Order: sequence, then structure tokens, then C-alpha cells
Amino acid sequence: MKAWVLLIAATAVGCGSELADPGQLYLVHGEEEDPFTVDPRTERVMVDRILSSGSKKTIHDDSAPPARIDLGQGGIATFELRGTDAAGVARVWGRSVPIQTAGVAGLALPLFVSRTEGFASAPGLLRGEVGPTPALAMIGGRTLFATGGTIGERAATESYDLGLWAPVQSQFSLGCPEPPCAIRSLAAVGTTILAVGASWAIWVDLADGSNGKAEPPPGLGDWAAVAGGQTVSAGDRGEFIVGPTRADLPSSSAVLLTPELTLETVALAERQGAAATWVDGRGLVLVGGSDTAAGAEVVAPGAAAGVVLPYPPDPSVGAALVARGDSVWRLGGATDAESVELSLNCGSNCSAAAVGAPLALMDARAFTTDAEVVVVGVAASGATEVKLGLSGTPLPLRVPRAAASALLLPTGHLAVVGGTQTSDGTPARNLELLPTAR
Repeated sequence: MKAWVLLIAATAVGCGSELADPGQLYLVHGEEEDPFTVDPRTERVMVDRILSSGSKKTIHDDSAPPARIDLGQGGIATFELRGTDAAGVARVWGRSVPIQTAGVAGLALPLFVSRTEGFASAPGLLRGEVGPTPALAMIGGRTLFATGGTIGERAATESYDLGLWAPVQSQFSLGCPEPPCAIRSLAAVGTTILAVGASWAIWVDLADGSNGKAEPPPGLGDWAAVAGGQTVSAGDRGEFIVGPTRADLPSSSAVLLTPELTLETVALAERQGAAATWVDGRGLVLVGGSDTAAGAEVVAPGAAAGVVLPYPPDPSVGAALVARGDSVWRLGGATDAESVELSLNCGSNCSAAAVGAPLALMDARAFTTDAEVVVVGVAASGATEVKLGLSGTPLPLRVPRAAASALLLPTGHLAVVGGTQTSDGTPARNLELLPTAR
């Protein structure tokens, strides 16, 4: 555990330092070829320093990538690299987590870069197996945390440090109040996670290792009401575990983990396999998952219950939902489920409008990129597949796998994690990353 804490604290060490030499970044890539020399080659490489205020300054603009990037000592900054071809099309991209530049004076840190056209493997391999469809969370805005497998009677965990672009080498496991010790859902705020099992939950502070049993909030009754629900980020309002999104059992509850580490219960219409997302300015939106409840439901920020929108019942299951301004797109689900758009402004006699052909992905999650929407889900073959936009253009993984999970990282990458290789059934231990920015 101590090694993990040191990694988390690395960018904060020496914040008051007056060292003359600023820290530096050097470029790294995964097992793939040098991304700058793959055709079409990059002809121009730019690096921007972006301060926490939003101020941006180009610190490198040349035909060749920099050997080193000076970080300066100007407070907290993010560094973004973009390499373009002769036509000005972005072909190589990378972004750091926020760095306290004074705290890394005299140090050299890696910056992962990759081609923009598809997935690349992050440096290094996870140490162990994270199990099928692992639960994922971001810890402290820097460390990807995954759990799904077991070590004896404890839940196994794996972590990947996005500041050092390397797997965390010290493994630890989580004890559970009762068997089976399987984490079904995760929510996280800062370095604290809420891990939910079949009928119990625990708190764990990964900064100091403290942990304990979490009691269900008023109105929930039992953790079994939300166990297995998807985690939906509500931005600076915290994270929801949404019971009605789970495929195996119906649910009419969600739990919000707030930034103050309090828990709030949200009452919803009963659904099973519904799609959910957060829409800025609107709140938590759910669509589908019932042949009797209204087709859509919205939980306004701070509300304790959802309000249904007058859409007809939508029995679709396993679809993804993505915010599109004042509307949402429902994508994927059953093989005959069209991609549809639902307006959040509709007040009566609402109906969904078709926007695309079926994507034929179950247990789907959708992620917004600069250009299009990326959908990750389970194909009819059982394999994890990734498709681009309404066209459903496949984005092949470098290691074909089944039972993987996906999460959007603060570095602007979509990460595909865990599962088993479809070639031989062995654990897929590499982290696959797709740039979502250009």
C-alpha cells in the first residue's frame, strides 16, 4: 500500500522547492511502432502547456518531436502533444494528467503518445487478472483502479498510474463483510471508493488504507437494490450507482456518492437493463428497460426522485445513452433496436426519432469524442467490440477479448480493461487506449 501512496503523491513532493532546473517530460509509446513514422507520417509536432486557469501556450512547434519537454515552474499545468501530417490532419496525440510543475523540479516524467486512428497499448502490463467485466474507477484524478477477480477469499485489485504511465507494482486485496467477495459496482470521489457487493458495501480510502463497512443510506433498505448497477459520473456532483441499468435484476433505486462523501438515495421507476447518462444542466437521464414505465426519466440535480417524460414504454435493454445537447441518443441494445434520439424538451405525446441502424451491441456504454461517439459493448459472439458513431464502423482492439470494461480517462483516452483473450481464453492484461481528442 505504501508504494501506491508514494505514486499518488509524486507530483506534490517538494511543492515549495526552489530548484533551478524545471522538471521534464519525455515521450513514450506502447508496443506499437514509433507513432511519428507510421504512414502518413507527421510533419509538424506541437506541444501546449495548459494552465489550470485555461491559459494555453505553445512551447514546442517543429517538424520533429521533442526529445524533452521542459515543464517550467508555473503552478499546475497539463501538457498536450499533437502531431499532424502534411495535410494538417492530427495523427499523433497525447495528454498528461495535471502536474504540479514546482513539485517535480529536477525530475523526468513520461508522456504517452499514440496514433489517433485507433487503439494502442499503454506501456506495461497489469500484474494480475482483473476478472470478467471488472468494475473501474479513477482515483485522485490520476490512477485507474480495477477489481473483478479474487485472491482466496478477498477481492483482487489492479491499478495503473497515468502520471508515470506504468502499472502500480504493489498489489493489494480487499476484504469483504460476507462471501462471495466480488465487487459488483464502484463509485469514487478523490481517493475514496465505495465498493458494492451483492448485499453489502465497504468504504476504502486508498490514500491511507483505511476502510470499513458502509451502511445503506436512508431510503435504500439494502445494497442489493443497486448492486451491479453502472456507475454514471455527475461531474462535480459526484457519482451515481444506477440500479436499473443492471441486466440481471430489476431495480427502482440509485445511490449518489457526493464530493462530501455522503450517500443519497434516488427513487426511480422500476427498470432492468436501462440505459443511463448524465446531461449537464438536466441531470441523470434513464431510457428504456421497461415495457410498462415511461420510456424516459430525468433526475434533476439535487432531486431525490426521477420525473418521467411522456415517452411510450421502451423495453430495450443493454443499450448505451449519450448526451447530445438538449437530447440523448440511445445506441446499441438488442440486435433489432434502432439507434434513436429523445428530446429532453418534449412535454407531451413524445416519440423517439430514429437516427441510425441497430449497432447490435449489448451491455453497451457510449463515450463522446471530439468528432463522434464511441460505443463499447458485447457482440453476438460474446466478444467485446468497439464501434464508431451511428455508422457502427468497427474499431478493432489490438488484443481481441471478451468481458472487458471501458472507462474515459482524464488524459482524454478511452480505456478498455480486463477480460479474456478470445484466442486462448487467457487474461487480457494490457491496457488499450483510444484518443478521444484531436
